[in-house]
Amino acid sequence: MSVRRRLDHRDGAAGLAFFVFGIAFAVLALNYPLGTTMRMGPGYFPVVLGLILAGLGLVVGLGAFRSQSVADQGAGNASLAIPKLRPALLISASVLVFAAAIESVGLALATFGVIAVSSLANSNVRWRSVAASGLVLASASVAIFAYGLRLPFRVTPF
Repeated sequence: MSVRRRLDHRDGAAGLAFFVFGIAFAVLALNYPLGTTMRMGPGYFPVVLGLILAGLGLVVGLGAFRSQSVADQGAGNASLAIPKLRPALLISASVLVFAAAIESVGLALATFGVIAVSSLANSNVRWRSVAASGLVLASASVAIFAYGLRLPFRVTPF
């Protein structure tokens, strides 16, 4: 079985799109005052987010060049079938759960809800891992956004 390098066009296109949109987003956001890290201006977050997106595009784009065995290349075309809708629907639903829940139950429970609903997208979910990551991410969200940045989020429903 020989191994040779080939380009995965889907990863290459996705990486290029992430990179182009990230750079464009960052450049357009430069029209707003940046401020400093401690006193962020309206352009700071969009510039940083655009640069992160561009970096992610580079990683995904470079991942398009990967080694595959000749036997695996024929199996690669099978992934062009109709995508499974369950993961996409559940991840989207988790965002809607967060948006609907943050005002009524607070940041901590809304964040935990995002983790719980989005984890349903994986058919091999381990609920102990979901509970652990939900607790860690909810705690980090509260620490960063409510206490660190002092954003006016209700933390708990009480």
